[in-house]
Amino acid sequence: MENKIKPKLNKTKNMKTKTALWNNIQEELKDNIFNPDILTKFINHFYETRIKNLNSDQHILFLFRIELINSDIKTTTKLLKLDNNLENKDNLIAFLLEKINLTSESYNDTPIKSLIISYGIRKGKIIPTIKPIALTEKKNEGNKYQHIYYNHKLPIALNALDYGTLIGVFGDTTIVSFKKHYNLTIQSEDNKNHIKFFKNGVMIYEWTDHIKEDNSLMREIGKTTFLWKDGEILWTKVLKTTKPIKKKRISSGLKENFITMDLETISKSYSYFIDPKQGDEGVRNIIYRAMKDICTRKYKGYKIYLHNFSKFDAIFLIKYLVMIGDCEPIIHKGKIISFSFRPNWKKDFGKVTFYDSYLLLTSSLKKLGKSFSVETVKSIFPFKLNDINYKGDVPDYCYFSPISVVEYKDYIKKYKDNICDFISPEEYQNYKDNFKKGGKIWNFKAESIKYCALDCKTLFQILQKFNKQIFERFGLNIVDSPTLPSLAYNIFRSVYYKKEDIHQLSGKIDKDIRSGYTGGSTDMFIPKPPKGVKIYAYDVNSLYPSVMRDNLFPIGTPTYFLPKAGRYF
Repeated sequence: MENKIKPKLNKTKNMKTKTALWNNIQEELKDNIFNPDILTKFINHFYETRIKNLNSDQHILFLFRIELINSDIKTTTKLLKLDNNLENKDNLIAFLLEKINLTSESYNDTPIKSLIISYGIRKGKIIPTIKPIALTEKKNEGNKYQHIYYNHKLPIALNALDYGTLIGVFGDTTIVSFKKHYNLTIQSEDNKNHIKFFKNGVMIYEWTDHIKEDNSLMREIGKTTFLWKDGEILWTKVLKTTKPIKKKRISSGLKENFITMDLETISKSYSYFIDPKQGDEGVRNIIYRAMKDICTRKYKGYKIYLHNFSKFDAIFLIKYLVMIGDCEPIIHKGKIISFSFRPNWKKDFGKVTFYDSYLLLTSSLKKLGKSFSVETVKSIFPFKLNDINYKGDVPDYCYFSPISVVEYKDYIKKYKDNICDFISPEEYQNYKDNFKKGGKIWNFKAESIKYCALDCKTLFQILQKFNKQIFERFGLNIVDSPTLPSLAYNIFRSVYYKKEDIHQLSGKIDKDIRSGYTGGSTDMFIPKPPKGVKIYAYDVNSLYPSVMRDNLFPIGTPTYFLPKAGRYF
């Protein structure tokens, strides 16, 4: 099989056409068994069909790769240069065999699926990369059926005496010589052969061969199991190395080591206001002052919560935080999950970490305040007013709300059962009346500081109540979980996870299993029946929750299974 590719290559001297087309030749292995004869035939074919046809002023750039049954591809050589001298063919074969043996440990538990030659024809004469290698003919000693494991050929046989040349029988143990320097001890028992493989008297491997009634053989060696019959491997299983999900311990006590912040202020009545005349330098100075107040011994290791930090506050803060300290963000799918800060002026301080409380409690502060019945209620502010020097009467309603009074009334009629985030005309009037009663003058700077302080106190009280509820019910603290999904996961691991038998999957196995649990597409149809005709609408709920509740799911260490092509089990 041959196709055209444009691989990314490392820079190589005298390579003038770096982007020229490359070719792939692929040789599939029968039963995923590799042996030198297959490689020799593959290289012979390459020389006969490609190298033999080169002109005297041409050469070939050559890469040799191996594809495993899990679709991983291993490159066994660096970029080689080959000329049209056919006498160098044996040197190349010997070189590749040596390289494959040296790198075999990286794919010993995963059989080889195919061999791949990537090559490109280039102009110019070269000195071949492969130098002459002294070759010795290797005889295929021992049993004709062999299993490649690491860089060793292990015999396959149904009877103890067929594993090699008999040395002696001692009780139920048979000792045979497999080939020079290699001996095997075979202990037979109940259609099983327990085998130990020795090289120069040192045991290298041991395995068990199970003899079936249909004269098939199942071998268990290391993490690999395969079934062999009539000279071919019918299927292979490989136990993959994965780590189980660890059970989480409950917290020893309630922790409230967190701070709430609202861009200009923090909850302990520190307030900062930007002088617009100072521009960017003023913003940096104000953030520096705020972080100096936070980065004290008392707050070491604290979490700083800002509501909607990842989509709003972070945009302004991070630009300046990186100027005054070391920052380490954790980003998932473009969203900032957390942001650690270490001050430049206090290297031994440790760090504080910014969290987005909206990722933990996905609702507005106004709704959350009502849900948790906190003492400090979120106030209102004319966010559409741009004159920071304004002093006088309370600004008009249009500066407080994104919609008009009429639009608000229409909204309430339509969504009367929902808590409305918009500022109602009644709220605005009460706010205005309070200023009239006190005879106060509305001051932009003073009211913005008060508004931010109230937001911080409201958020702190919400988190305080939520944290207490979670600790009393599950024994966990919210500061250990930056998002709601991570909190749910930690609750599962600490309270409901009884045995560590659910493994973490990745790579091809994870991708294959996930594809099996993907739901179907959902379509929405807007019917347009004739006037006066009654129609019926039906909503079908997903079956996934009930299936997950009522059925068992696979757990434990995953096993990769590969049947022989064309076989189904």
